[in-house]
Amino acid sequence: KMGNNGRMEASAVMLVKKKIGIGGHWKFIPQDNGLYRIQNKASKMYLANYGKTNKGSVIRQTDVPGAGALWRIVQLQGGSILIQNNLSLLFIGIATDYNKTPLIQAKALSARIAWLPEEVIVNKGLPKNTNIVAFRPRNKGTIGRAFVTSKGEITIEGVKPRIGQRIYFFRQQLAAADKEGISFNPKRPLVCGQTYLIRKVLPKIMLNTPLPTMRNKKKQTFMFVVEVF
Repeated sequence: KMGNNGRMEASAVMLVKKKIGIGGHWKFIPQDNGLYRIQNKASKMYLANYGKTNKGSVIRQTDVPGAGALWRIVQLQGGSILIQNNLSLLFIGIATDYNKTPLIQAKALSARIAWLPEEVIVNKGLPKNTNIVAFRPRNKGTIGRAFVTSKGEITIEGVKPRIGQRIYFFRQQLAAADKEGISFNPKRPLVCGQTYLIRKVLPKIMLNTPLPTMRNKKKQTFMFVVEVF
């Protein structure tokens, strides 16, 4: 498990340990362009490569996150993920299976780079739509994001849907929904837990059944974590 080994200072090298406490709890904070900052719950610092772009360089924590602290999450079938640095384009990995092995930057297939996230329940309620790593495939499909307009139109990012596939809306709460004039409960949207069949993809996606009405005064587009299978 990935952790900070109880270290609270900047530049400390991150490790993988067999047993881990609160130092192994991480928060994925969405940024622009589908990127994330990854913050440690104990130290409040962020995973970073400190500007290093060579394979084998260690991953550290920083209290001043810059370009080397931006990460891309690549979803794999079965629920595992790859964590790719936006600056170096290398992946977080380990060189050995030994306890207390440092996290390093690795090329694809050159080291152990697949991670299986485990949700940490810190309060009651459904997982938020902004925390995509909290969701795992239920039907051996691919996880993506669905964007639903106030008119019921839908687009999907992270996976290219095909006619005949299905879309499952995970049970989730919407973290950034403006509540003024809202027509549904953002903590338990009716669309969540439902599966739809894709009838058409061009010029726009058409489902076998219209989505529930979802709108507010700002006519926001709402984002949901979905599985396409």
